[in-house]
Amino acid sequence: MSRVQCSVRLAPAAMGFLLLLAGPAWADEEPAGLEEITVTAQRIAETPSKVPLAMSALSGSDLEDRNYGGLEDFKGSVPGLQVNNYIGEARVNIRGIGTNSLSFGVDPQVAFTLNGVYSSIMSADQTFLDVDRVEVLRGPQGTLYGRNATGGAVNVISRRPTNEYEASVQLRVGNYREIAPEVILSGPIVGDTLLGRLAMSSEDHKGYSRNLYDGRDYDDARTRTIRGTLIFNATDNLSVSLIGDYHSETDGNYAEHLLGTSPGYPTIPAVALGGKSVPLDANGQAIDPRLLSINTLPENHRHSAGVVGEVNWKLDSSVTLKSITAYRNEGLSLTQDFDSTTAVFPSTVPGKDFAAYEGSQQSSQEFQLAIDRGWLTWISGLYFLHDHIDPAYFWLGVAPAPAEFAVRIGGQTTTDAYAVYTQATIRPTDALSFIGGLRYSLERRTADSLEELPALGAIINDRGSVKFHDVSPKFSASYQWSEALMTYLTIAKGFQSGGYDISAAPPLVPFAQETAWDYEAGAKYHTRWISTDFSVFHYDYHNLQVAQIVDGLPRTTNAANSKIDGVELATTVRPFPALEVTASLAYLNARFTTFEETDTLTGNLDNLAGNKLPGSTPYSSNVFAQYFIPLGNNQLAISGEWNWHDRLYYTEFNSSQVSQGPVSTFNAAIRYTSGQGGRWWIEAYGKNLSNELIRSQAWITGAGFGSMVLGQLAPPRTYGLTLHYSIK
Repeated sequence: MSRVQCSVRLAPAAMGFLLLLAGPAWADEEPAGLEEITVTAQRIAETPSKVPLAMSALSGSDLEDRNYGGLEDFKGSVPGLQVNNYIGEARVNIRGIGTNSLSFGVDPQVAFTLNGVYSSIMSADQTFLDVDRVEVLRGPQGTLYGRNATGGAVNVISRRPTNEYEASVQLRVGNYREIAPEVILSGPIVGDTLLGRLAMSSEDHKGYSRNLYDGRDYDDARTRTIRGTLIFNATDNLSVSLIGDYHSETDGNYAEHLLGTSPGYPTIPAVALGGKSVPLDANGQAIDPRLLSINTLPENHRHSAGVVGEVNWKLDSSVTLKSITAYRNEGLSLTQDFDSTTAVFPSTVPGKDFAAYEGSQQSSQEFQLAIDRGWLTWISGLYFLHDHIDPAYFWLGVAPAPAEFAVRIGGQTTTDAYAVYTQATIRPTDALSFIGGLRYSLERRTADSLEELPALGAIINDRGSVKFHDVSPKFSASYQWSEALMTYLTIAKGFQSGGYDISAAPPLVPFAQETAWDYEAGAKYHTRWISTDFSVFHYDYHNLQVAQIVDGLPRTTNAANSKIDGVELATTVRPFPALEVTASLAYLNARFTTFEETDTLTGNLDNLAGNKLPGSTPYSSNVFAQYFIPLGNNQLAISGEWNWHDRLYYTEFNSSQVSQGPVSTFNAAIRYTSGQGGRWWIEAYGKNLSNELIRSQAWITGAGFGSMVLGQLAPPRTYGLTLHYSIK
């Protein structure tokens, strides 16, 4: 990208930051003041401006103002964060570290917690119903979060029951026949002793993609979500909360799109067998990637359900004991057409070229002891998790010359994770603080795998078991120079367990654990009208886990080493009551330092040193502005968001074919809020207004499918109206 192009793309971000410099010009007007929410990033209640780590927090109101309906909407709004979608699973990447696996049973590198419980990323998007706040912690969080927090952590906390009765109803209608109602009820059940909250929502819209084979639209949605919360205040010092949730999807969403052919593989095998693909140009690229031409129709059936019980016992004014007990059950059944044509391939599931099923059950228990003496804050914990994936299989047909055959691959895997941790903050003076933390983790992984070839009457089984352990320390020092300015230095380690990839053909070969050391410095400046966070960091990232496609099948292996350097800046300014602007800018250099791998297309052993890490982008920026216009007792709010990121590679080979080029998106909304406490409002909104075609994920199939480039696409331009009414 030329300097001129870079300057043009970064211009909106520069304009946003110029507003910060102009802020003092409005000093004569009394600022409305920036709201600062309370977060629990370090397992205790704090304000973000006083937390000595790189983090971003958005309240539920922020999510509503920005029309964020899921994690993928967060792209750019949090510095260094990228979120993409692979067959309905949010792929979270923070500072170049994140999930790129295509397999069953392989954990993400960014921890996702729902109401304090480590959860599957499959639970992510349903949690955006009735959210109190979302916290994104950037950088390894090994001490307090432990497993699978090499890149960071995303915490979603739902709203709690209120002491007073309140209710709200909301209806969103939009293009593609979208209809999305939402109902929330909250209040006391038995005085102040028992409080309850119930939230329900659904979303339906027609498909974004037309299938030439049957004339129907896919990439549609039909989702249902419900969450109930009870809080029992037994005494002034003892409370018990219970949260249950359920989410289901039954639609034709997440279709695999043919994006094009690969160099050296101009002919699609299934086309040679008589199938039809979408129209391709002279270079073998799809003319309209949103079109489909498939005989195996996309089917998406999944559910996610869970319950968490939390007991808070205040032993005295400074000591609190907490117990968190949780259980989750999830299931996924889907069909795809990986040959991306109308050709019929043999399969053990009649009429379906590819079908997959995964079921999982997870239970966990955590005990926390927190002490706050003013000069000393101490938190210690014990943690146990049991996760069982059974069964996890996929069925597909492939066509390597000269014959076609069907195959079934999968198995089950079990994880038992144990940990003990402690972290203390010591304040020798009111301004100076030191943090020291340590976590010991032990994980045991077992797996059974199976490969079945019905045409040959062959069944291959294997079984394996492996252990991993780790000690993750953290050291940090911060200084509060004034009420507004704080600086900090941090050294921390993150740990990602190894395991087995049961989507690979037997024999089972374990992949090893990975670690990341973070060396970071930052500054936070917060006043009534401006909030600025700055961080600079260096990572030593060792033995990272990388996904591959080998002979058409996914496989997870370990690369050698990489280094990551970056700078992040995020600012919110409210120079006068009518205007609020948030801007972020991130630079990231995430590259392999030693890594050799055989290219599945060429068969050559490539030296990938210097290549960018999958999921990382060198530059990204975001500007969100909201302007308020009083209309008597009513109000008009106009908002707009611009997001841009540089080229994003999806594999370690850094092929432009398997990437998303530099792209900008624009969102806007106008909301009219009535007086009388703002009980009702109506909003017109638009997302991806320039209708950019965005690859949310891309990958290359194996030679059995012709090494085609397939992927998922982000939604096109969407727009609509939202009507909200509340009773308080």
